[in-house]
Amino acid sequence: MNKVDFILQPDIFGVDIVPKGCVHTSPSQGPYIAEPSVGAKPGRVVPTDMADSNELRRAIREDRKLRLLYRSDTGEETERIVWPIILGYGEATRLIVAWCELRQDFRHFRTDRMIEIEVLEATNGLRKGDLRRRWERWREEQRSRSGH
Repeated sequence: MNKVDFILQPDIFGVDIVPKGCVHTSPSQGPYIAEPSVGAKPGRVVPTDMADSNELRRAIREDRKLRLLYRSDTGEETERIVWPIILGYGEATRLIVAWCELRQDFRHFRTDRMIEIEVLEATNGLRKGDLRRRWERWREEQRSRSGH
């Protein structure tokens, strides 16, 4: 067992998941602590959709692209290829933060609007962690523009 000190960054909603902690873990768990694939507010969301969290997390961990058949809030259905970064939880829904190839921008996709999900063999082609760092920079730029 290795002793690991870690600090998790604020989740996508600006709330610290764990401000600081000390845990004992096996070396195989290190990547999951360094780059968690989930930003969760425990006990807040009971999924009402059919999206398989295990498959979504696997895609995030393995940097795999997802093919989504997605329904917008207006009912329009589009097929999207996305590069998932994090599985997050809102007040009443789960969502995926991802780079969208169609829109060429970072987007949030509600899992309850995902009609079909396929984990592709294709990866995003970036070094491990690069996509998440790009999203974090993008998020900070968005916050600066909005005054938060």
